[in-house]
Amino acid sequence: MIGNGHFMIRREAFGQRLSEQGTWQIGFATAGSRRRIGWRGGEREAGAGVASRSHFGGSFSGIARRVHIGAVRRILGVEVTVAELNEAVDQIVGCVNGGGAGIWGFCNAHTANVAARNAEFRAALQQMIIFNDGIGVDLASQLLYGSAFPDNLNGTDLTPRLLDRLPAGTPVYLIGSPPGVAEKAAAVLEGRHGIRVVGSHHGFFAAEEEEGIAASIVASGARLVLVGMGNPRQEVWAARHVRTIRVPILCIGAFLDFSAGRVSRAPAMVRNLRLEWIYRLMLEPRRMARRYLTGNMAFLFAVLRQRVAQPLNDRSHD
Repeated sequence: MIGNGHFMIRREAFGQRLSEQGTWQIGFATAGSRRRIGWRGGEREAGAGVASRSHFGGSFSGIARRVHIGAVRRILGVEVTVAELNEAVDQIVGCVNGGGAGIWGFCNAHTANVAARNAEFRAALQQMIIFNDGIGVDLASQLLYGSAFPDNLNGTDLTPRLLDRLPAGTPVYLIGSPPGVAEKAAAVLEGRHGIRVVGSHHGFFAAEEEEGIAASIVASGARLVLVGMGNPRQEVWAARHVRTIRVPILCIGAFLDFSAGRVSRAPAMVRNLRLEWIYRLMLEPRRMARRYLTGNMAFLFAVLRQRVAQPLNDRSHD
C-alpha cells in the first residue's frame, strides 16, 4: 500500500507484466475510512442498484481502475466526478508517484455535445475519470442535481497545480498542438514547475504513426503524459494507447498553446466571471461560433430534456 496524504494506491500484481496480469485500485480516504467506487469486470462497485455494463476495449487490467473520489453526476450520458480541486490533484499525483496508470479528462458543454453523437468518444470517456469544466456543466448540475460542482476543474488551471505538486524532476512527455509548440511549452513548464520534459511530439500525426509515438513515450521513461489535441481526438488516442504507455495520461486541451504563448488566455477578471468562452469566441469567431453559440443552445435543450426524463428522486442527490 502506498500512501500520499489521504490518497492510497494498492497494487495487486500476479505476473511479470503488469499490463497483462496486474490491477490497480485507487481510493480516497476521508475521516479515517476509504471511499472507493471502481470498475471490476465491467460492473461499477458503488453498492446495490447499479447496473453492470461493458466498457471500451475490454477490462482495465493493469491500468488504474476508474475510481471516483466522491459522487458522480451523469450529464448527457457523461459521468462527471464531483471533486474539489485539491482532491482531483491528489488523485492524479498519487497515481504518478505510485507508478500507476489511467486517464483523466474534463467535460464541458462541447464535450457532452460531441459525446452524444460520437460513439467512439463516449466509449473512451467511459475509461476515464472526468472532471467538470465550465459554466455550462455547472448550470446543468444545478438543473439536474440542485447544486453546482465544488470547483471549476478545467485543464488549463488544474494542470499547473498538478505539476507544482509533483516531485522535482518528474519525467513528463508532452504531445499535441502544431509542430514546435510542445517544445516551446516544454521550456516554459520546466522552468516554471521544475518538471523534466523527456520528450514531445506535435498533435498533427497520421494514424500509422500512433504506435511509434506510443513506443517513444514508453522508451522515454515518462511518468506522466500530457495530451493536448482537443476532443474527441485526445481522449480517443489516450484510451487506445493507455495499455501500452502504462502511465497516467491527462487530456489538457489547449494547455500547451497557452503555455507556449501561441494563444492568449482571457484576463483574470473574465475568467473569474466564468466568461472565458466569450473571450475565445472573440479571438476565433469562425472556429468557435458553432461550438459556443449553436453548441451551447443545443446543450441547454438536451439538459432540459434530461431533466424532464430524469426521475425526481435522482435530482435531489448525486
